[in-house]
Amino acid sequence: MLERAGRYAPRLVAVAYLLLALPLLRQHGVTYDAPALYYAGDRPLFFLTHPRVPEALNFAARAEPPGFHSFFSRDYEWADPMRYPVLPALVAAVVSAVMHDALGLLDPAAAHHLGLVLLQALALGLFAHYAIRFLGFQAGLFASVALMLFPSAFGHAFNNPKDWPCAMFYGLAVIAAGEGLVSGRARDVLAAGLFAGISLAAKLNGVFVLVTLG
Repeated sequence: MLERAGRYAPRLVAVAYLLLALPLLRQHGVTYDAPALYYAGDRPLFFLTHPRVPEALNFAARAEPPGFHSFFSRDYEWADPMRYPVLPALVAAVVSAVMHDALGLLDPAAAHHLGLVLLQALALGLFAHYAIRFLGFQAGLFASVALMLFPSAFGHAFNNPKDWPCAMFYGLAVIAAGEGLVSGRARDVLAAGLFAGISLAAKLNGVFVLVTLG
């Protein structure tokens, strides 16, 4: 019975988070440094969908690539798009391309925030999966719910495309590696490497995953 509950609990954690977060989506504005980061996510998406446009990914050029448009400006923090990795912002750009550009269901800011919320739901489900395996059903589920409702985690997951994704996948890398090293399952250690890469792709602080594991 507990084995079956442990299999379905991570999905329920992710769904519960979405039920709490989605009604609040429009209540979160754009933070100070988010525009430059969202812009930096919009540019790679444009490059991937317009590979023949010259200078599509040249952030150093002052002129925008022909045909490119972003709701977000990089003017106030010109160097930001060249300073940080932007995987979460790219996820946000893809979701915005669907929800705003194609379907017109959300404004650009909320559509980008939805991308971060979906990324957080995925991360919480994965965290619950590893926490239940590593700590046991009750402790793992409690830890997952506590993380889901932790004020900083809940608030930053909406509109922080850098710090919180880095921290979330940092934690995932640590707990997946712990489970893999204790159980002897190489696939969990490999998964930890993937999570560490995603953490690094959000912010370079993810490099401290290696220090933590060491």
